[in-house]
Amino acid sequence: MIVSPARSGGIVAAKNQQKGHGRSRASLWRLLAAGAAAFVGIAASWASLTGLRWYQIAFAVIASILAISLERQARHEAAQLNAKPTDASPPWNVPGSNTQFSGRGEELAKLRELFAKSAAVALYGIGGVGKTQLAIEYAHKYAHGAAGDYEIVWWVAAQRPDLIELQLKELAVLLGLASQGDDATGAAHKAVGYLRRRSEWLIVFDNAEDAAALRPWLPGGGGHVLITSKTASWHELATPLELQILRRAGSAELLRRGRGDLSDDEVELLGDRLGDLPLAIAQATGMLAETGMTASEYLEQLEAKTAQILDERPLHSYGQSLTAATRLSLSSLAEANPAAAHLLRVCAFLAPEPIPSRMLTEAARIIDPSARPPDGNGAVRDMVRQIVRYGLGRSDRSGLQVHQLTQLIIRDQSIEQAEAISLLVRARPGDPLEPACWADWGEFLPHLQAADLVTTNDEGLRQVVCAAIWYLLSSGASEAALSLARKVHESWGMRYGADDAHNLAIDHHALGRFASARRLNEETYAARCRILGAEHPDTLASANNLAIDLYADGDPNAAAKRDETTLQLRRRILGPDHLCTFTSENNLAVALRAVGEETRARRLHKDVADRRRAVLGNDHPHTLTSVNNVGVSLRATGDAAGARLTHERALEQRRALYGDDHHDTLTSASNLAVALYFLGEYQAARVLNEDTLRRRRRVLGEDHPDTLVCACNLAACLRATGDPDMAKGLNEDTLARRRRVLGEDHPLTLLAASNLAVSMHATGAHDAAQALDRDTLARRRRILGDGHPDTILSAGALCEPPPGIPARHLPFRRG
Repeated sequence: MIVSPARSGGIVAAKNQQKGHGRSRASLWRLLAAGAAAFVGIAASWASLTGLRWYQIAFAVIASILAISLERQARHEAAQLNAKPTDASPPWNVPGSNTQFSGRGEELAKLRELFAKSAAVALYGIGGVGKTQLAIEYAHKYAHGAAGDYEIVWWVAAQRPDLIELQLKELAVLLGLASQGDDATGAAHKAVGYLRRRSEWLIVFDNAEDAAALRPWLPGGGGHVLITSKTASWHELATPLELQILRRAGSAELLRRGRGDLSDDEVELLGDRLGDLPLAIAQATGMLAETGMTASEYLEQLEAKTAQILDERPLHSYGQSLTAATRLSLSSLAEANPAAAHLLRVCAFLAPEPIPSRMLTEAARIIDPSARPPDGNGAVRDMVRQIVRYGLGRSDRSGLQVHQLTQLIIRDQSIEQAEAISLLVRARPGDPLEPACWADWGEFLPHLQAADLVTTNDEGLRQVVCAAIWYLLSSGASEAALSLARKVHESWGMRYGADDAHNLAIDHHALGRFASARRLNEETYAARCRILGAEHPDTLASANNLAIDLYADGDPNAAAKRDETTLQLRRRILGPDHLCTFTSENNLAVALRAVGEETRARRLHKDVADRRRAVLGNDHPHTLTSVNNVGVSLRATGDAAGARLTHERALEQRRALYGDDHHDTLTSASNLAVALYFLGEYQAARVLNEDTLRRRRRVLGEDHPDTLVCACNLAACLRATGDPDMAKGLNEDTLARRRRVLGEDHPLTLLAASNLAVSMHATGAHDAAQALDRDTLARRRRILGDGHPDTILSAGALCEPPPGIPARHLPFRRG
């Protein structure tokens, strides 16, 4: 590291100042001696004037004694100042530098920066993170390098406090302050006192644990103290600095030093699997270099026998293997706090992400059912402190975090997996459909996914997985929801029936894969009818979702019939104000609008919105879904101004609730743009559609049906604002994508065809436009019938069609 001239000058000035302190103290003692003599002389003269001769004698004796004492002290200070080590070379006992050291340039610079402000720094972190190696590198760099700041560098192994004074006595002997036969305590204090009066020294207390035991041996003064420790409890004695895992570039550099033939992909895989932990990276580098095995072979062995692989070829520079160090620390933890060791073994079956405090509290109750807040919370905090103290985890405001390799080594000899599953069931967050619970679900989900979800026989855990899928869907993470559902679908479907297929179908629908969602829901509905009966609530949930898929897959008439039947059954079985009944009413209204019954749809939307507001509140996601659909019905029945106000309110609430990029927020934005278009505010509609399309492309992808709805509407705005060629190009792209994704005869595909025909007319391609209109009319008559509004629009082939239907928001909430 290059020290700036300003900082370097400051360090030199500080050292010169410290050197002057000893000389100043010697001069001060001489000045005091002279002053004392003068004072006694004056006092003696005064005594002579008063005629009391015996005072002269007394003052003379006092003056002599005081002067002699002060002069001796001055000579002692000067001797201490000029004391030199008996050996010609400065005291130095630092372990040899690690030639494989790499990737810690920023940390070395940070240490240097902290020492410019503080005399003591405590470097702390989990086991194997390289604290000792960094301390060694710092000592070598700044004692022997160009900086050369330290004349004395002394290494103290501080894990056993009772041996610290013996190591400091050795320093005192080298400094000529004591002999080998002297008492260790007295000699150690002489060394500390000597350092206190000097600068240009560095003392490293390596692997210290007890701050109280170390306090008497911190010299203070003008030198530096570097402490390495597994615990962060050093705030009263030193400035703490946490050492974290290597950055990937550092891991890659270390791996390639041993094996230069590793590819970028192999380096990434090794870094991921080893968690960028320096000791593990160093051991892997050594094994790859010595054995010649490939990266894939090493990773296979690491997967099969983690603890054994990480116990082989311990490195001299680290002292012991990662497995040995971890097991030794776990053994010490178990002896000091058995409950903390038990908690750690449970945490070994969770993810290496931070474990929230509420999960740790639940884990403590599983371990000790008698633990209850507030005592239970205090016990948990104490257990976490003990785990961190032994370097087996790190803690912050988020909770406890255990490195993935620490987990695997502990898990290799652990039997706490059943307790970990129980913890996941008991620590399940709240309603996955409620945005207020989403933060808890986000913290919880990695730990759930770390469990063996595919082969589990635990019914409670399966229910938690289903709830997690709903959380992912509700929060807009449809791809992640599909991935989780697929993970468990095949295994669960064979053993437990249709529940997982039900969730998988929902995931397919959310991703715009309507045909596959429809097939899955048809299978699920048939299975539930056969097993549970046609009127079971779960069967009705499948019927509701099947209707949604029928609508989305281009069959609104079949969807409306299915919704009518499901609604009647839910009203009779569940009651008129049940949440599932509300859902059926909402979905029936959407289907009615699609088949041309706009007036009835508007009344039903208004009724369910009012009742949802009364039961759930104004800001509930279900209420906002109904408000959105009321706005769509207002626009469809000619009240564009009312639709605009409704969509503006819904958009504002959804932005506050979900953020700008959530699919519900983007649905409201899209529908508001349609209302603006129908009010003639084409430029405002265009700007809003452009923003919404950009966000949907980023969040959902180019081919998602909702993205294509927005593209279709933007094309209409482009045409209205004087860009017909741009509108035509966007309509051509939208039609091609809808044909590929939805099929030739889907209502949305036919809508795109109608809009393209309008764009063709606007650019003068009248013959091609009329041919496309004729084809669209024939398809709409066959699919929708002659009386459907879209068919009527196609019949007037020269009439400009509407700019595009707004997004149909179809919530598939399982009751």
